[in-house]
Amino acid sequence: MLPFEPEFLMEALPMPKKGWKVGDAIHLNTMLKNTISSIVTDDRHFDGVDGITRIDLLDE
Repeated sequence: MLPFEPEFLMEALPMPKKGWKVGDAIHLNTMLKNTISSIVTDDRHFDGVDGITRIDLLDE
């Protein structure tokens, strides 16, 4: 578990205009701020992000 930082929300707020859900945008910003490069999710939004590898359990 990582702490929630208010800046993650502030950076996520404009992202729905680019098709992101706010929750997914918060996850992405948390990952980027903590140098996390992999996420287990079926959400394909993460496929187009440089430096992020999406692991889909349905593909395993």
